[in-house]
Amino acid sequence: MEPKIAMDELLQRAWDYYGSGKMEESIACFEALFARELAESVFTGFAFDELVRIYQERKNWAELIRVCEQAVAKVPDDHHLLKTLTEAYLKAESIEKALTSSVQLVTNDGENPSHHLLYAQAHVANGNLTAAHEAFHGAFALEPQAGTAFLFSQLLAKYGYREPAEAKLRQAITLDPSNTHYPCALGDMLIEQGKTEEAIGLYYHAAENSPNADGYLYRLALSLKKRGFLREAVTSLEKARVINNTEKRYLLLLAEIYCDLQEFKVAHSLLDAEH
Repeated sequence: MEPKIAMDELLQRAWDYYGSGKMEESIACFEALFARELAESVFTGFAFDELVRIYQERKNWAELIRVCEQAVAKVPDDHHLLKTLTEAYLKAESIEKALTSSVQLVTNDGENPSHHLLYAQAHVANGNLTAAHEAFHGAFALEPQAGTAFLFSQLLAKYGYREPAEAKLRQAITLDPSNTHYPCALGDMLIEQGKTEEAIGLYYHAAENSPNADGYLYRLALSLKKRGFLREAVTSLEKARVINNTEKRYLLLLAEIYCDLQEFKVAHSLLDAEH
């Protein structure tokens, strides 16, 4: 009978296999270590964290959920494990299970705003915006900051609820008008809706209040180009190049847009001037 491999040796083997690119062997060692930890009540989380990372990277939601459910069953009061399980349910679109585990998470630790936001996400995924907003208010009561409103806006946008997402972004801007990231995020959202005039104004406002003004103008140009607003993108890039004419990315994108506009002579002249 083959002697039992020590747990620290299993961990070392897992890392050795991982380092040499033998992923299946590495996973097998992490799985064996995880099973041993569960069986022997010495749960360290090392194998669990690695398996979670690997299965997330592979988008193997079934295995991710299995590992998380086993861990939570062993250590039901661990908030980190329960949160990871809830996130796994959401990724797998197991909404009812996500709602159940997020309720348990908030019940066990209602002082963490991120738990309330995860509960809100489960309701958004379920299409219940009223309950989602109630959960958001639970998070906001604990952390009444622009960042909380911004995170909720991103959850709403992720599931296609543009109008309430836009409202929360505007709330974030009101709460922290000095943060230039929020108006840019709102600008991106407005560009997707074809509301370019207000979007450009938001980006220009961010640029005026940031030492990285040319970077914001470049980002605006990328967003405009993506949505087909090519002339507006040219204007933004030209403004960026007035501020910083040494950044090659701006020149290359400008030439690319002129090619999209079929103004090839202008594009060639820009590139020729650079050389």
